[in-house]
Amino acid sequence: MTASDKQKFPIPVEYKRLQELRTLIDRLERLSADSAWAHRAAGLRGSLLYALENLENGKEPPLALADWIGQSFAILVKAAREVRGDDR
Repeated sequence: MTASDKQKFPIPVEYKRLQELRTLIDRLERLSADSAWAHRAAGLRGSLLYALENLENGKEPPLALADWIGQSFAILVKAAREVRGDDR
């Protein structure tokens, strides 16, 4: 596929959002149970799974989805810093 083909057939935003949710759910699931962030990650993971199910069934996403995504990224960053021993 060439660059011009990509312009003709752009990836739909909905597909990108589904892929982003699946990736976040997978990453949150992989946090160590020993992590201080694991419990909070489990709750967010459940919320993201709910949103993913809604989107896959053609329903509107929950209004809080953008917040959940932001919180998920923040937890992943903090968990990574915890593993590295970084205090920032």
